[in-house]
Amino acid sequence: MILALVLFAVFSVLASPVAQEQRNRGIHITVYAEVLPFAFVLLPYLTAFVLITLGKNQKWIASGADVALALFGAFVVMSPSALLTVFVWAGLSGNPMLAAALGVLVLLVLVSAWIVWCAIRQMKNSSSAFFAGTCAAALYLIIGSPAVNLREFRAQQHAEAIHTAETLNYYGAGAAAHKAIVSLTGCLIQYQAARPEREFPASLSEIPQGPGCDGNLAKPGAIPYYTLTYTARRDPTGGVADFQLLAIPIKKGLDRVNPILSDKRGTIFVYERWFAIDRGEGLQPLIAEEPNDFLASKLFSLRLEITSFMKNSGGGRPPTSLSQLGPPTPDERTTDPDSRREDPYVLRYSAPRKGDPGRYAVSADCQSYGDACIRSFLLDYDGEVHQTAEPRPANTQDPPIPDCEKFAQTCRDVDWPVPLSADTTSP
Repeated sequence: MILALVLFAVFSVLASPVAQEQRNRGIHITVYAEVLPFAFVLLPYLTAFVLITLGKNQKWIASGADVALALFGAFVVMSPSALLTVFVWAGLSGNPMLAAALGVLVLLVLVSAWIVWCAIRQMKNSSSAFFAGTCAAALYLIIGSPAVNLREFRAQQHAEAIHTAETLNYYGAGAAAHKAIVSLTGCLIQYQAARPEREFPASLSEIPQGPGCDGNLAKPGAIPYYTLTYTARRDPTGGVADFQLLAIPIKKGLDRVNPILSDKRGTIFVYERWFAIDRGEGLQPLIAEEPNDFLASKLFSLRLEITSFMKNSGGGRPPTSLSQLGPPTPDERTTDPDSRREDPYVLRYSAPRKGDPGRYAVSADCQSYGDACIRSFLLDYDGEVHQTAEPRPANTQDPPIPDCEKFAQTCRDVDWPVPLSADTTSP
């Protein structure tokens, strides 16, 4: 029985790294997953071990065996549920740590059953001491277990409340950084459009201060958990032809706190999942547009509606008016039958021209510049989509949208001055 108690202690130590790993992942797989339950179980375990190893007579040994019977008997009774839970988790997740935990748990159950059998055999040596130990240990477990469980439940609730508050705080910081990048990008583009030399400022201190144009956002601590930097990019003549606005988190590991970048194109790029230190859950980083102005404009959705009309109702020709596609919803309705509201955009339809009945054009104009959107778009009569980041409707002289937006791909033409290594702990 002493050997079985020692083996149980050894297996518990072997299981501790597994349990720690699962606690780090938010998974509790054993009854010893927290300090308080462990201490609660440790007292009767040590009592049984001391009485059995140092007992001077059979009564002390029988009492220790009885304490062990109650303790490990309870563990054996609960073991089917624990085994089934870990078995299901291990099968669904394929996590090797859970597979190891399942093996250790099986060994703990087998050794516990061995201890229970050895304890029962001690009953014949001193039945009175045996039953006294049984009652004492059972009373200890019956009264103490609910109290320990309640204490652990409250501790977990407190920890979850703290974690939720931190997560909301991080979310708020990410939203504030994103809003700052969007508003400053719009401000810088408007600044450049109003200048005769068509240059961007050399620093944020040169922009006119006002709503959406706050150069103080680049000061340390202005945006929680972020550092915002502005870099003027000069052309060969020395003029400032472009800029790079970058919000870098102060460190990795803050939930949803990712780097954000923009330039004169008016596209806001977010390095999604950069925050994740652990890549074991499929959290591979990628560069995405947020918000994706082109998708938000619903320009291609309207194009699909027109294509469907041409195929099913128009005899191969586009509609003469947008109203032919059907009545708009209350949110889409405008005073113009050839326009449709798709917040934060207004889509305007241009019917086929005389002598060219098979082609049409659609514009998507940003209605909340520097806030909900920056770019405006134009689908011209040739089927090409043009974009502008200036606060005006797009025209055919503006550049086309990049291929990554045409074909729903990851934009790769981004000069991203952020460490890409998963081992990097700070920018």
